[in-house]
Amino acid sequence: MAGDSSRLTAHDCEVAFNSITNGADGCAENVRGTAHSSSRCLSREATKMSMMEYDNAAKWLSFFRRLPVILKSCLGVVAIVVVSIWTYVQFGPMRKLSAENESLLGKLDTAKTELTVMTDRKNELYAETLYLKGILNPIQEKATLLYPELESAAAVARLAGDLQNVRALATREDYKPLPDGMRTSLVGALRSLRSQNPSALTNITVTVLMGSSVRERVANDLAQYLCAAGYRAHVASIMTAYSAERPDIAIYFNPGDVDVVGRLTSIIGTLFINEQFVGVKKNRGVKGDITIAIDGDPVFADSGIVTFK
Repeated sequence: MAGDSSRLTAHDCEVAFNSITNGADGCAENVRGTAHSSSRCLSREATKMSMMEYDNAAKWLSFFRRLPVILKSCLGVVAIVVVSIWTYVQFGPMRKLSAENESLLGKLDTAKTELTVMTDRKNELYAETLYLKGILNPIQEKATLLYPELESAAAVARLAGDLQNVRALATREDYKPLPDGMRTSLVGALRSLRSQNPSALTNITVTVLMGSSVRERVANDLAQYLCAAGYRAHVASIMTAYSAERPDIAIYFNPGDVDVVGRLTSIIGTLFINEQFVGVKKNRGVKGDITIAIDGDPVFADSGIVTFK
């Protein structure tokens, strides 16, 4: 009985396994059937939607074909106008006008900035005007008191001239070099004289009485101008004058050089030392060898022209 029970049990297990296997196969078959059915349903839905879209397009096309020719023409014209406007906006001169508008806006901003700067500058000038007016008012009152017979502007001008004269007198002994323009003119005139008389005035000595630094500077300037014009010139200082009365400026020369010496002193007297040269002839002097002696006390104009006390 025990053996029979074992066989029955194994048989029952085999039957049960076969039932389970058959049941799983049935379930798998059912799943495959369901998936196939779902796929067919989706395909039918897609086909149905495509047919509906085709039917809609066909309906619109049929509707358009049934329209009158005039209405078709109007719709065509409207479509062309819309496309033309869109094209014009996108690719026409609107872009150029937009760029020009941006450029003008930039220029407007720049102009506003410049206007702000100019306004600030105007305010600064106005403040400076008020400041200068505060300074000028006392001067104007003083000028009116000094010159009551003159109008206000003329009185101020008269006072300014007087102050300039006082300043010139106060600084007339202060050394003032020649301005560049006058220096250029002087050297140019001396160079022209030398080119016309290349063999004359081969050696020029400028003597200066020691004791005044201003007098020595005048002598040095004269020698420099002569050298710049091509002459051979040098400065020699002397301790004291041999005579109690010596001219402020004198020139010593050989009688054979009288013509060129006269032209030389005319150039120097006009453009630098505006003083009468005292000419002294040296009969035993070497021709072409001259001496310019500066012994006076120089004073200066604002232009740098030299005279003597």
